[in-house]
Amino acid sequence: MTDDRNFRSHYYEKVGFRGVEEKKSLQILLKDDPLDDQKLAVFCQRFPVPVMYRQLVWKVLLDILPVHQSVHQFVWQQRSEQCNDLQRSLKVMNIITDETPQDDIIFKMYLLQEGLLPLEESCLNDIEDAAVYIDLANAACEMTEDLHEAYWLTFRIYQLREKHSELLDTMPSSFLCYLSKEDPALIEHLTVLRCCKSLPYEKWFQSMFASVFPVSTVERIWDRFIGGSHKFLVFVAVAVFLTYKMQLRSKKSRQDLLNFLANIPSENCEVMFVKASELWEKYGTTKAD
Repeated sequence: MTDDRNFRSHYYEKVGFRGVEEKKSLQILLKDDPLDDQKLAVFCQRFPVPVMYRQLVWKVLLDILPVHQSVHQFVWQQRSEQCNDLQRSLKVMNIITDETPQDDIIFKMYLLQEGLLPLEESCLNDIEDAAVYIDLANAACEMTEDLHEAYWLTFRIYQLREKHSELLDTMPSSFLCYLSKEDPALIEHLTVLRCCKSLPYEKWFQSMFASVFPVSTVERIWDRFIGGSHKFLVFVAVAVFLTYKMQLRSKKSRQDLLNFLANIPSENCEVMFVKASELWEKYGTTKAD
């Protein structure tokens, strides 16, 4: 009976269905006060977080909310008031209006909070990581309609990204290493086209695939990253190349190949995610990096 249950659970995870047992286990974890953030992190590493619980789990793991649920309402009220203060200040300075896109508002709120807001609007694009932050903000705005939630999610996940910047810098070389193990012929093709150093993996890793996949896939990737499996990003990139290896091998020029990778088809996202999970398991990355 146990083997049969384990098989079913493994099957459901592989084909993308949310296992009933996993959902129940998360519900039990969320009844604790204080919450066990380590157990929540392990859950994020192993299973997709149900949509109805994702924002709460992420807020706790990103330290937006404390582990003590009894003070969640008070802490979130303080977080929201901070957002309101930032928005009001930007409006008073005529930097944003009611028509300003939300991702742009979130970026400028961040700059104001950190004391980085330039005097000239034209200088915004010169700010380091401006494009990355806006990509993260745009994804966060798709994940939640609440501007305050989107602001804090963007801010904290950007901080988490900064905390692991050294690891992110090593990911391109790790990607090439794992891809060479999985498909030497594809690596050889990339080498012949002289495009190994021009591949978009650096942007993928820096933005945590925010502008690459539909938000439903990005959420599942962020589950892993927020849970502590930071190297999972590498296996997502490898999975992209393995999923589309036939198309990539058919490209006869460096530019044609790069053009394909700049517009990855979205219909195989589930296949890619399952493949990335299999690679993560295969190479033993079963705990926080």
